[in-house]
Amino acid sequence: MKSTENITQVKPKIIVIGAGVSGLTTAKLLHEDGFDVTILEAKERIGGRTYTLNLGEAKVDTGASWIHLKNGNPLTYIFNAYNFEIINDRRNAFQLWDEKVGKKIGWKKYLYWREAVKIRMKSIDDYEGAAKDKTAANFFEEYIKLKKWSPKKERIIRFLHAVMVEVDYAARLQDISYSDEYYLDNFIEKKQSDGFPSGGYKELVNALSEGLNIQLSTIVERIDYFDTNVKIFTNEGVFVCDQLVVTVPLGVLKKQSIEFRPSLSKRKINAIHSIGFGNLEKVIFTFEKPFKSKEKYHFYFGENENGLEFPLIYNCSHTAGVPTLMMFYCTEFAEEMQEKSDQEILKAAQKVVEKVFNVPNLQPINAHVTRWSKDPFSYGSYSYSNRDATDSDMKILAESIDGKIFFAGEATFPEGQGYVHGALLSGVREAAKLGASLNGIKGLKNYFEAKK
Repeated sequence: MKSTENITQVKPKIIVIGAGVSGLTTAKLLHEDGFDVTILEAKERIGGRTYTLNLGEAKVDTGASWIHLKNGNPLTYIFNAYNFEIINDRRNAFQLWDEKVGKKIGWKKYLYWREAVKIRMKSIDDYEGAAKDKTAANFFEEYIKLKKWSPKKERIIRFLHAVMVEVDYAARLQDISYSDEYYLDNFIEKKQSDGFPSGGYKELVNALSEGLNIQLSTIVERIDYFDTNVKIFTNEGVFVCDQLVVTVPLGVLKKQSIEFRPSLSKRKINAIHSIGFGNLEKVIFTFEKPFKSKEKYHFYFGENENGLEFPLIYNCSHTAGVPTLMMFYCTEFAEEMQEKSDQEILKAAQKVVEKVFNVPNLQPINAHVTRWSKDPFSYGSYSYSNRDATDSDMKILAESIDGKIFFAGEATFPEGQGYVHGALLSGVREAAKLGASLNGIKGLKNYFEAKK
């Protein structure tokens, strides 16, 4: 009988599609445990929807920007372990420009905003587990029936609530379901602030990618998994592996940009098309001199028929390093603007900034327009819980196929849907399925110990 003492078990060859946070996390954990792992990334860069752009001297996140509920967020543990700085997001200073009256309005300082926050939190608490057709729009209408607000107050709170929810979900109020909005329960503390990565998410992306084998500009066209191994057909040739982790954005799966052979099950295809995938875009300006206004958050209450017109303007100079404004817009207005040229979008955005800050003939130094909805490697921003999806659709999307094809990404992780920590934890989940010990990313172990 031969001795088995010196027999070494050969670990499978693994390929990860996508070098966003979920893909990098999966690959990092596997690589640190000695797995043969390669990432195929379609873009010429890494990071996916966490992309820090050097806009002149400014460092700005064109995609994900916040670390939400940072005290209980796994990202915070990782940032602390790497000594990356997180800047607190203190939302206690606001201004609101009302286009209807043509000036900044007195909204009793913080009171109207606090009322909008109250509606948001109460709607989540009351609607959790409710029928899917109980949307954010339904709740607001039910709520205001119980109030005796003046028409002016109701109009302002209606606007602020819409901005808060639609910008967060990148979707319309009438499409957003709160019935499975339980991601807040995944954190240690609920009453806490958000934070910003100082200098952007680039530091995290670079840390996760260190030491990994990443093939850039490699566009996956087809995946064959008929045989014992998996074949990935790309513009750079055919790659073969034992197991494959697909981490592309939900928008790519919806567009069926990648062909699967055999085809995905009807059950998984239905889940893909049921889950909502929103579109949040940004216009970013940098300037030579800072604005006199000390408020970080500025709301623009326009009169556009197609949704909210650049409703949120964030002064992110303290994180960008130079005077910088970041303008958010989504839903119908984003769809309308994405059909225009960059110059047309910048011109419309600049007019809004000139009104809000009372600075005529504004002259930005640099400007950038995002186009996530037009990006063939994302087709949108992030997923959200909508009225068409069932509670189990994200779990169905996350199910592996024949022990060979695995799926990760924020759209597969209900407790962090739409957020960077959801992408990260989905990568942790899939790495664990494939045999990783989860010791390969600094700070992650501390997070799991804190959760016990």
